[in-house]
Amino acid sequence: EFQNESPPPTYLKENELLMLQKVKKEEVFKGLEPLEGGGMKCVDKEILERQKGIVTELIKQALTRSIVRISLPVRIFESRSGVERITDHWRFANVFLAKAARISDRVERMKQVIGFGIAGFYTSIQQL
Repeated sequence: EFQNESPPPTYLKENELLMLQKVKKEEVFKGLEPLEGGGMKCVDKEILERQKGIVTELIKQALTRSIVRISLPVRIFESRSGVERITDHWRFANVFLAKAARISDRVERMKQVIGFGIAGFYTSIQQL
């Protein structure tokens, strides 16, 4: 029996976990323009304004600390929390690993484990 203040956890159904995030190329590269020689150039004024604060912070650290001790702010790379990013990559664990646990053939079981390992990679494209 559980107390009302702390109910048992609820689990997502398999079909909810298998829903793909619908991401369009335009959304991923919003505010960026491709360069002739390769690479991308940021043309979004809002993003550039936010980056100014980061550059200022890094300059202050460089003036007061050894270069080895300078830490880059997390917001440079990702605005979401670490827990949010980890859950994106691990959201398919119970689908692939539960299936792998029921398979007796070692090769097929390894395929499921590898599938689990790469299933969440599609969310990483936004960080490239």
